[in-house]
Amino acid sequence: MQLSVAEQSNHEITGLLYGQSNRVAISHLLTAVIIIVWYAKIIPLEHLLIWGAAVVFFVAARLALHRVFKRYNNSENNRLWMHALAGMTSLMACLYSFAFIYFTPLSEQQYVFSVGMAIIALSAVSTLLYSASVYIVLSFFIPITVPTTLYFLLAAGDIGTIFAVMLFFYSAIVLSLLKKVNEIFKKSVSLNFQYSQEIEKRKLIEKQLQDISRRDGLTGLFNRRYFDEVLDVEIGRAHRNHSPLCLVMFDIDYFKEYNDYYGHVAGDNCIISIAEIVEQLANRKGDLCARYRGEEFAIILPNIDITGALAFANKIQQHVQDKRLPHKASKLTTLQSVTVSVGVTNLVPFKKVKAKELIRAADEALYIAKREGRNRVHHKENNGLGHDLSN
Repeated sequence: MQLSVAEQSNHEITGLLYGQSNRVAISHLLTAVIIIVWYAKIIPLEHLLIWGAAVVFFVAARLALHRVFKRYNNSENNRLWMHALAGMTSLMACLYSFAFIYFTPLSEQQYVFSVGMAIIALSAVSTLLYSASVYIVLSFFIPITVPTTLYFLLAAGDIGTIFAVMLFFYSAIVLSLLKKVNEIFKKSVSLNFQYSQEIEKRKLIEKQLQDISRRDGLTGLFNRRYFDEVLDVEIGRAHRNHSPLCLVMFDIDYFKEYNDYYGHVAGDNCIISIAEIVEQLANRKGDLCARYRGEEFAIILPNIDITGALAFANKIQQHVQDKRLPHKASKLTTLQSVTVSVGVTNLVPFKKVKAKELIRAADEALYIAKREGRNRVHHKENNGLGHDLSN
């Protein structure tokens, strides 16, 4: 399913938010240690340790949620993961609010003042970490600021009023800036996604154009230019690995007569039919079929010895004959159907051979097959020593 830019952007933002999990975990643990040390003089240690254990538990839960997210998240459940993150963030903020309200002695102004500084620091860090989503920032910002502000405003007298006013103005400034930062961030993510899409489209178009440039327009087989490129590569690989390589070339017997008798449209259809047979037979990984010129085809067969190549060539010749494509102008009067003549050559192990020499050997084998009566296979070594293995 194709995602819209907005959906993909939201999915990426969710991934970025969950990607902060390790940093968030370290921040919470350090903050918990500072809070415990700060209150250690006035609060029983067991109370602080219980609260610290709760922080550790939520940190571990947050990390576990991140691992589950990496395994199961997708664009369809993106909203669910955002709600889960917001819920976890709110619970952590509530844990801080509880600590500040429960542990802070109202009679000691320095502690009340320090709570204000702590809330400012924590909310600032959360704003930086979660600036990609106003929703997540508010899920931390509101639970940590609203309960503590109201509590100190109602219970801490003048210092509580100062505390509340300070947090009110701070919150207004932060939230105002957050909205602008978030809009810029979302726009950046959206533009980045669009840019990535354009790159992918361009790569796809380039690949399609490259594929088109390698293909024969009539048959869909590879063209001669690409065949020449691949043959050079395969010869080099065969020499390096001392592996076998064979080349098969064949053409349609009496094709000029076929065109004269049936017309060029029928001739094109005949070439297409032969191409389909060859493409179906050359199904090994690495085999390459090409329309070499006109009614002539070439097939590169890597990692196959001459026995296997001859069996393959005979299979082509037999399949074309069995197809029984009518050819009343054929001089093979016993068949009166389309046939092919096939030339096969192989790369001599440990001997350096150029591509043109291998092609020449296969072409000479094809010429001999035609000279000896057509509708047959002939093999010729690329070193010029012919072997009569015609069928």
